[in-house]
Amino acid sequence: MRPGHGLEDYITGSKYSECFYVCDEGPAPAGVTEKIYALSKSITEYRTCPDLHVDISAVGSHHFTINSIGEFDVQVVDTAQDYAELMREIFDFAAIRGLLTGAAGQPKLNVLINSLHGGKQQDSVI
Repeated sequence: MRPGHGLEDYITGSKYSECFYVCDEGPAPAGVTEKIYALSKSITEYRTCPDLHVDISAVGSHHFTINSIGEFDVQVVDTAQDYAELMREIFDFAAIRGLLTGAAGQPKLNVLINSLHGGKQQDSVI
């Protein structure tokens, strides 16, 4: 959620589309989330399997068979690892480190980081 917006804004209002993302990793169109929201209002019951335990510390696919439901798989992923790999594909961290620390006889680059709460002068960020 974005600052200044309560959960109720996302569930009941126009900002609801910001909660879901589609295949292109952009926000889902309002029509998609409006349909999801409409379908969610028609849910009359849900069932749980209290004896089913998924080890979420074990990355990979976990297969289950529940007699009254059938077979299904639970995929446990390490999102931090996926994110780190993506960042290594996008950025040349060695080059950035060299720029910030002043490698190859160049002066180090001072940067200002503003994380939407002001700013603080940094000598370097590594």
